[in-house]
Amino acid sequence: MDTKDVRSLREWIRTKRIHAGLSDKDLTELSRACLAVHNAMVADGTEEEWGDLEFYRERIDELYAICRERCSAPMEVVRRIPLVCTLYQLILNVLLRPVDSGQLNECDEMAYGVITDYLRETDAGRLKETPDSVFWVCMLITELLYYVDEEEREQEEMMVYFRGKLAQWVEELGESDHWEGLPEREALQRVTILERYAGMFLKHEYDEEAERLEGYYGEELYEY
Repeated sequence: MDTKDVRSLREWIRTKRIHAGLSDKDLTELSRACLAVHNAMVADGTEEEWGDLEFYRERIDELYAICRERCSAPMEVVRRIPLVCTLYQLILNVLLRPVDSGQLNECDEMAYGVITDYLRETDAGRLKETPDSVFWVCMLITELLYYVDEEEREQEEMMVYFRGKLAQWVEELGESDHWEGLPEREALQRVTILERYAGMFLKHEYDEEAERLEGYYGEELYEY
Protein backbone atom coordinates (compact mmCIF):
# COMPACT_ATOMS: atom_id res chain seq x y z
CA MET A 1 0.00 0.00 0.00
CA ASP A 2 1.50 3.35 -1.01
CA THR A 3 1.59 6.54 1.05
CA LYS A 4 -1.30 8.12 -0.83
CA ASP A 5 -3.55 5.14 -0.09
CA VAL A 6 -2.62 5.16 3.59
CA ARG A 7 -3.28 8.90 3.86
CA SER A 8 -6.66 8.55 2.14
CA LEU A 9 -7.76 5.70 4.40
CA ARG A 10 -6.48 7.47 7.49
CA GLU A 11 -8.53 10.58 6.75
CA TRP A 12 -11.61 8.51 5.95
CA ILE A 13 -11.32 6.61 9.24
CA ARG A 14 -11.05 9.84 11.23
CA THR A 15 -14.24 11.20 9.64
CA LYS A 16 -16.30 8.12 10.54
CA ARG A 17 -17.89 7.80 13.97
CA ILE A 18 -17.83 4.25 15.29
CA HIS A 19 -21.16 3.31 16.88
CA ALA A 20 -23.58 0.42 17.15
CA GLY A 21 -25.83 1.85 14.43
CA LEU A 22 -23.29 1.39 11.64
CA SER A 23 -24.59 -0.51 8.64
CA ASP A 24 -23.08 -3.93 7.96
CA LYS A 25 -21.31 -2.43 4.95
CA ASP A 26 -19.80 0.44 6.94
CA LEU A 27 -18.79 -1.94 9.72
CA THR A 28 -16.96 -4.18 7.26
CA GLU A 29 -15.35 -1.32 5.34
CA LEU A 30 -14.18 0.46 8.50
CA SER A 31 -12.71 -2.78 9.79
CA ARG A 32 -10.77 -3.34 6.59
CA ALA A 33 -9.57 0.27 6.54
CA CYS A 34 -8.38 0.25 10.16
CA LEU A 35 -6.55 -3.03 9.65
CA ALA A 36 -4.94 -1.76 6.46
CA VAL A 37 -3.65 1.47 8.03
CA HIS A 38 -2.54 -0.22 11.24
CA ASN A 39 -0.66 -2.94 9.39
CA ALA A 40 0.92 -0.49 6.95
CA MET A 41 2.20 1.56 9.88
CA VAL A 42 3.64 -1.53 11.58
CA ALA A 43 5.22 -2.87 8.40
CA ASP A 44 6.70 0.45 7.28
CA GLY A 45 7.54 1.92 10.68
CA THR A 46 5.52 5.08 9.97
CA GLU A 47 3.88 5.54 13.36
CA GLU A 48 5.47 8.95 13.91
CA GLU A 49 4.22 10.18 10.53
CA TRP A 50 0.69 8.77 10.69
CA GLY A 51 -0.11 9.08 14.37
CA ASP A 52 -0.57 6.90 17.41
CA LEU A 53 -0.73 3.20 16.58
CA GLU A 54 -2.85 2.69 19.68
CA PHE A 55 -5.57 4.86 18.12
CA TYR A 56 -6.10 2.25 15.40
CA ARG A 57 -5.91 -0.63 17.86
CA GLU A 58 -8.62 0.97 19.93
CA ARG A 59 -10.75 1.39 16.80
CA ILE A 60 -10.19 -2.26 15.92
CA ASP A 61 -11.32 -3.27 19.42
CA GLU A 62 -14.42 -1.07 19.14
CA LEU A 63 -15.31 -2.54 15.76
CA TYR A 64 -14.77 -6.06 17.08
CA ALA A 65 -17.13 -5.44 20.00
CA ILE A 66 -19.86 -4.07 17.71
CA CYS A 67 -19.43 -6.87 15.19
CA ARG A 68 -19.46 -9.56 17.89
CA GLU A 69 -22.63 -8.19 19.44
CA ARG A 70 -24.31 -8.03 16.04
CA CYS A 71 -23.29 -11.60 15.20
CA SER A 72 -24.83 -12.75 18.50
CA ALA A 73 -28.22 -11.26 17.63
CA PRO A 74 -30.91 -13.08 15.60
CA MET A 75 -30.49 -12.41 11.89
CA GLU A 76 -30.63 -14.09 8.50
CA VAL A 77 -27.90 -16.62 7.79
CA VAL A 78 -26.68 -14.88 4.63
CA ARG A 79 -26.27 -11.63 6.55
CA ARG A 80 -24.42 -13.26 9.45
CA ILE A 81 -21.77 -15.03 7.34
CA PRO A 82 -19.88 -11.91 6.09
CA LEU A 83 -19.96 -10.45 9.59
CA VAL A 84 -18.32 -13.55 11.07
CA CYS A 85 -15.69 -13.26 8.31
CA THR A 86 -15.08 -9.70 9.49
CA LEU A 87 -14.71 -10.94 13.08
CA TYR A 88 -11.97 -13.33 11.94
CA GLN A 89 -10.13 -10.50 10.21
CA LEU A 90 -10.27 -8.34 13.34
CA ILE A 91 -8.82 -11.18 15.41
CA LEU A 92 -6.24 -12.69 13.08
CA ASN A 93 -5.01 -9.87 10.84
CA VAL A 94 -3.59 -7.37 13.33
CA LEU A 95 0.18 -7.33 12.87
CA LEU A 96 2.35 -7.73 16.00
CA ARG A 97 -0.66 -8.43 18.18
CA PRO A 98 -1.12 -11.83 19.83
CA VAL A 99 -4.30 -13.68 18.89
CA ASP A 100 -6.76 -13.89 21.75
CA SER A 101 -7.55 -17.61 22.01
CA GLY A 102 -10.86 -16.95 23.75
CA GLN A 103 -12.02 -14.65 20.96
CA LEU A 104 -10.85 -17.10 18.32
CA ASN A 105 -12.67 -20.03 19.92
CA GLU A 106 -15.84 -17.98 20.12
CA CYS A 107 -15.50 -16.98 16.49
CA ASP A 108 -14.92 -20.61 15.48
CA GLU A 109 -18.13 -21.60 17.25
CA MET A 110 -20.07 -18.85 15.46
CA ALA A 111 -18.59 -19.85 12.12
CA TYR A 112 -19.35 -23.54 12.57
CA GLY A 113 -22.93 -22.76 13.56
CA VAL A 114 -23.69 -20.39 10.72
CA ILE A 115 -22.07 -22.60 8.05
CA THR A 116 -24.05 -25.59 9.33
CA ASP A 117 -27.25 -23.52 9.21
CA TYR A 118 -26.45 -22.36 5.68
CA LEU A 119 -25.86 -25.88 4.37
CA ARG A 120 -29.00 -27.19 6.07
CA GLU A 121 -31.15 -24.38 4.67
CA THR A 122 -29.82 -24.73 1.12
CA ASP A 123 -30.13 -28.53 1.18
CA ALA A 124 -33.75 -28.22 2.29
CA GLY A 125 -34.50 -25.70 -0.45
CA ARG A 126 -35.40 -22.97 2.01
CA LEU A 127 -32.46 -20.81 0.99
CA LYS A 128 -31.54 -20.05 -2.61
CA GLU A 129 -27.83 -19.62 -3.19
CA THR A 130 -26.44 -16.51 -4.86
CA PRO A 131 -22.90 -15.81 -6.10
CA ASP A 132 -22.32 -13.59 -3.07
CA SER A 133 -23.62 -16.13 -0.56
CA VAL A 134 -21.44 -18.86 -2.12
CA PHE A 135 -18.40 -16.58 -2.00
CA TRP A 136 -18.87 -15.62 1.63
CA VAL A 137 -19.61 -19.13 2.87
CA CYS A 138 -16.50 -20.41 1.05
CA MET A 139 -14.45 -17.61 2.60
CA LEU A 140 -15.76 -18.55 6.01
CA ILE A 141 -15.02 -22.25 5.48
CA THR A 142 -11.38 -21.46 4.69
CA GLU A 143 -11.09 -19.32 7.82
CA LEU A 144 -12.68 -21.93 10.07
CA LEU A 145 -10.78 -24.94 8.72
CA TYR A 146 -7.38 -23.30 8.18
CA TYR A 147 -5.90 -24.58 11.45
CA VAL A 148 -7.77 -27.88 11.47
CA ASP A 149 -5.79 -31.08 10.92
CA GLU A 150 -6.12 -32.25 7.31
CA GLU A 151 -7.59 -35.65 8.16
CA GLU A 152 -10.22 -34.07 10.39
CA ARG A 153 -10.87 -31.30 7.86
CA GLU A 154 -11.59 -33.72 5.03
CA GLN A 155 -14.30 -35.41 7.10
CA GLU A 156 -16.32 -32.22 7.48
CA GLU A 157 -19.51 -31.90 5.45
CA MET A 158 -18.64 -28.28 4.72
CA MET A 159 -15.39 -29.39 3.08
CA VAL A 160 -17.33 -31.69 0.78
CA TYR A 161 -19.49 -28.70 -0.17
CA PHE A 162 -16.40 -26.51 -0.67
CA ARG A 163 -14.63 -29.03 -2.88
CA GLY A 164 -17.82 -29.51 -4.88
CA LYS A 165 -17.94 -25.80 -5.72
CA LEU A 166 -14.31 -25.77 -6.84
CA ALA A 167 -14.84 -28.83 -9.04
CA GLN A 168 -17.95 -27.26 -10.57
CA TRP A 169 -16.13 -24.02 -11.38
CA VAL A 170 -13.17 -25.82 -12.94
CA GLU A 171 -15.49 -28.00 -15.02
CA GLU A 172 -17.33 -24.91 -16.28
CA LEU A 173 -13.99 -23.29 -17.13
CA GLY A 174 -12.77 -26.20 -19.28
CA GLU A 175 -9.66 -25.32 -21.26
CA SER A 176 -10.49 -21.61 -21.37
CA ASP A 177 -8.75 -18.80 -19.48
CA HIS A 178 -12.03 -17.28 -18.30
CA TRP A 179 -15.68 -18.12 -17.69
CA GLU A 180 -17.66 -17.15 -20.77
CA GLY A 181 -20.64 -14.95 -19.92
CA LEU A 182 -19.96 -14.87 -16.18
CA PRO A 183 -20.15 -11.41 -14.56
CA GLU A 184 -16.68 -10.16 -13.68
CA ARG A 185 -17.46 -9.77 -9.97
CA GLU A 186 -18.51 -13.41 -9.69
CA ALA A 187 -15.49 -14.57 -11.71
CA LEU A 188 -13.10 -12.66 -9.46
CA GLN A 189 -14.74 -14.10 -6.37
CA ARG A 190 -14.22 -17.60 -7.75
CA VAL A 191 -10.55 -16.92 -8.46
CA THR A 192 -10.11 -15.60 -4.93
CA ILE A 193 -11.49 -18.84 -3.48
CA LEU A 194 -9.32 -20.98 -5.76
CA GLU A 195 -6.25 -19.03 -4.61
CA ARG A 196 -7.20 -19.36 -0.95
CA TYR A 197 -7.65 -23.10 -1.41
CA ALA A 198 -4.07 -23.42 -2.66
CA GLY A 199 -2.56 -20.90 -0.26
CA MET A 200 -4.32 -21.88 2.96
CA PHE A 201 -4.82 -25.63 2.50
CA LEU A 202 -1.69 -26.22 0.39
CA LYS A 203 -3.70 -28.03 -2.27
CA HIS A 204 -2.47 -27.53 -5.81
CA GLU A 205 -4.61 -29.60 -8.17
CA TYR A 206 -6.13 -26.42 -9.62
CA ASP A 207 -2.93 -24.39 -9.94
CA GLU A 208 -2.89 -24.62 -13.75
CA GLU A 209 -6.45 -23.32 -14.00
CA ALA A 210 -5.73 -20.57 -11.48
CA GLU A 211 -2.70 -19.47 -13.47
CA ARG A 212 -4.79 -19.18 -16.65
CA LEU A 213 -7.45 -17.21 -14.81
CA GLU A 214 -4.91 -14.85 -13.25
CA GLY A 215 -3.47 -14.21 -16.69
CA TYR A 216 -6.89 -13.21 -18.01
CA TYR A 217 -8.23 -11.19 -15.09
CA GLY A 218 -4.83 -9.70 -14.14
CA GLU A 219 -4.88 -6.82 -11.68
CA GLU A 220 -8.66 -6.92 -11.38
CA LEU A 221 -8.52 -9.79 -8.90
CA TYR A 222 -11.10 -9.54 -6.15
CA GLU A 223 -9.81 -8.51 -2.74
CA TYR A 224 -11.66 -8.96 0.53
